[in-house]
Amino acid sequence: MLDRSLVSYTTMLTCYTKHGMLPEVRVLFERMGVKDVVCWNVMIDGWVHSYVENNGVGVNVRVGTALADMYCKCGSLDNARKVFDVMEGKDVVAWNSMIIGYGIHGFGDEALQLFHDMCYVEVKPSDITFVAALTTCVHAGLVSK
Repeated sequence: MLDRSLVSYTTMLTCYTKHGMLPEVRVLFERMGVKDVVCWNVMIDGWVHSYVENNGVGVNVRVGTALADMYCKCGSLDNARKVFDVMEGKDVVAWNSMIIGYGIHGFGDEALQLFHDMCYVEVKPSDITFVAALTTCVHAGLVSK
């Protein structure tokens, strides 16, 4: 490729990562001159989530919660939700991570729906759950709820 841009590099990183080609990702990343937050996020995703998926590390509730929390903190709520949805045996910590993730990014309705879903499946809310729900309402302008 004659004109290698940050976008093309990041696209290649993403493709290699999704296919579990982690050594190739590392070499390509090392060759890049300029790196932005997007390519760093791709690398974090690659050395965490793809590594877990491609190396037989089981995604139990603790690993799944850590991945969902990481995605939420990076603003990748779709990926967080995908991990959350496939987790079995979700505990209050897993639910809290998603509620907080939605809440801090302004998705109040989604966060409150998760709160209701959590109660429906009889996972007992903790004090952190209530703080997360209240914080969500403040961030999303849903104080009346």
